[in-house]
Amino acid sequence: MNSKNTKFKFNSLIVTAVVIIAVIFINLIVTALAAKINLKLDMTRSQKFEITEQTQTVMKSLDKIINVKVVGKKDEINLEIAEYLDRYSAMNANFKVSYIDVEKNQSVLYAYIAKGETLHVGDVVLEYADRYKIVSASSLYKQELSTVQGENKYNFDLEMKLTNAVVTLTGTSEESVVYILEGHSEATLSYLNTLLGEQGYKVQTLNILNSEIPADAMTLVSCIPAADYTAEECEKINAFLQGGGNLMVITTAGTPDLPRLEAYLAEWGIEKTAAIVVEHDADKMYNGIPFAIMADAQQHEITASVISQKTPVLFNESVGYDVQKSNAQNAVPTVLITSSDKSVGKANLDAETAAYEEGDDMGPVGMAVLSEKENSKVMVIGSASAVEFSAQYPGNAQLISSAVSYLTDNGGNLKIAPKVVTEGKITNLTKTGINVMYYSLVFIFPAIILAVGITIWLKRRYL
Repeated sequence: MNSKNTKFKFNSLIVTAVVIIAVIFINLIVTALAAKINLKLDMTRSQKFEITEQTQTVMKSLDKIINVKVVGKKDEINLEIAEYLDRYSAMNANFKVSYIDVEKNQSVLYAYIAKGETLHVGDVVLEYADRYKIVSASSLYKQELSTVQGENKYNFDLEMKLTNAVVTLTGTSEESVVYILEGHSEATLSYLNTLLGEQGYKVQTLNILNSEIPADAMTLVSCIPAADYTAEECEKINAFLQGGGNLMVITTAGTPDLPRLEAYLAEWGIEKTAAIVVEHDADKMYNGIPFAIMADAQQHEITASVISQKTPVLFNESVGYDVQKSNAQNAVPTVLITSSDKSVGKANLDAETAAYEEGDDMGPVGMAVLSEKENSKVMVIGSASAVEFSAQYPGNAQLISSAVSYLTDNGGNLKIAPKVVTEGKITNLTKTGINVMYYSLVFIFPAIILAVGITIWLKRRYL
């Protein structure tokens, strides 16, 4: 009997040892595979870690080594940033990520300071040959324009910036050149250049009165001109458009009339109809301001991401536009963004009342319109604030980015929509409560389960 018990115990120990060794061996295999293949399942509500097909295609074809330096130790970096970089590395071994401890590697910071750059913890630097791109951590998160009670919703657009950086650094696609027109007392839209640069465009200024439009130009942008274009300039723009070029005009309420430019836009079926758009639907006003309008997007390729993700777009102090199907250019005009049907397009900016008066337009009033024919496109945005709000609101950033991409029609400048990082939050939870939840889930509950398992095994191992 003792011999049988000894044999049984011996067999039991062997089986236990084999199971433990098998578990360890499987863990090693899975760990090795995880370094090369993404084995994680994205269980987040909005699939925030899912990589788009566009990025997968770019990474699959990456045959050049990109050195990626993250400023800070890995445990100092935001979870979303570290997770995305891990997934990019898993897609292609040429995407080499390293984390820089700034306390021990000050030389990295000084090297970029010498180039006129400033780096902060969490910033991502992508290097290829003698070229580099910096993705600033502070620019990745954008608070949504409106939130539901008890929700904290914000967007995260690291994928678009990383993928476009890879594309432009390696020369997979040439940088499209966007020319900002000057010479008409234009305003400077500071965030426009930032947005275009992040999306992979090369931005330059151009005075077409004194020079010809360069051959590499794909899109011209006129930002709130305060002086009218000459007949010669309009002829140059027309020749550029007839040759397949594109034009974006950004205006705002209060700017002077520009008869020649407005007449040329009218040839494309884009007609200025209101000096300012006033909203009367309280649900469409931002903070109760009648000139700050939560705009409605109409179906089009440019507005597709805004509509599908239901991201609000804010237009402030917008000029009103209508479209004329019959026009001199035989173009097809389309209204992209409108106010509500309760709004009013005021013909007179200095009107004493915001209510409808004779000569005004009843809503909905167009605030962004597009006109196109063959390979040429003209777009007018009636609110300069709508462009600058891109720095704060994802919906505006999506709209402007999609608009420029549509105008340039360049597949290399990828249109990857930002990811929703969180759609809700646990309210009324203190820091102590968060710590209790963390230690309970990570340490206490697993320890209890392990103790129960060991106890059961000890009691039943000889049965």
